[in-house]
Amino acid sequence: MKERLRHYLALIRIRRLGPIGIQRLEQHFDSLADCFELPMQTLINEGVPRNIAQQLQQPDWAAVDTDLRWAELDNHHIYCWHDPEYPAQLRKSAQPPL
Repeated sequence: MKERLRHYLALIRIRRLGPIGIQRLEQHFDSLADCFELPMQTLINEGVPRNIAQQLQQPDWAAVDTDLRWAELDNHHIYCWHDPEYPAQLRKSAQPPL
């Protein structure tokens, strides 16, 4: 689960991707790790826009690690779509935040 959160935190930093784009990536690829590990041309061939594929090649892992350290502090939480604690009202919205 921590690896999935790590990937989500990297994806939310991709300019012009947004929740719908993240959902599409999640549905299209076997693993979110593929988004960061596949060559850029493969991503483009799979329908990922060039500007997003470029950003996926160099995610801001340092910022992700900062977020993860923050989440380890007392009373700090990061909830994503798949977490049982994710607010039900947000889950029902047309474009729920990741």
